[in-house]
Amino acid sequence: LYCFNCLTQRTYLYIICYSWKKRCFVCMNRTYFNTLLIQTQSLIKRMLLK
Repeated sequence: LYCFNCLTQRTYLYIICYSWKKRCFVCMNRTYFNTLLIQTQSLIKRMLLK
């Protein structure tokens, strides 16, 4: 099971990882993650348009 995991508590960088119990560990709430995801997607679209 793939999951998102924080690299540190103080950064916005996230990595895909395996947990030893094959469960996801997410250090932020879902609404914040969704907001971050939308912002990232819009940023990528803007870069592609240039």
